[in-house]
Amino acid sequence: MIIDTELRLLKEMQKHPYLVIAVDFDNTVYDYHKQGLDLEHIKRVVAQCHGLGHEVFAFTCNQDTDFVKDFFEKEMNIPDIQINTNSLDHLYPGRKPFFNVLLDDRAGLHSALADLQAALAFYHYGKL
Repeated sequence: MIIDTELRLLKEMQKHPYLVIAVDFDNTVYDYHKQGLDLEHIKRVVAQCHGLGHEVFAFTCNQDTDFVKDFFEKEMNIPDIQINTNSLDHLYPGRKPFFNVLLDDRAGLHSALADLQAALAFYHYGKL
């Protein structure tokens, strides 16, 4: 069964060539506090999105941009990651960058991830 947020993502994929996916860094894909968080599934989904041609950018407060870029490239195979900006910012000027979905440990990460996975599965593979 498709729910509203999954349907919205599906409609956006049908209308545009790719989704823009904002990914928080600390405690979403990187265990900032070294608590032993298992973030491998999230990292795999984000890397899969990038591999399918969707735009992924880091949306983070982490000031060590070299570390963030290096992590995305080496740990997730996403080179040239943009930080707090994306290719559509010129169309949507303002303080908040545009995105279709936000993956953030402080903003409903598991719900957003589930919606994204369901929409991707249906759109790219024809099944849920």
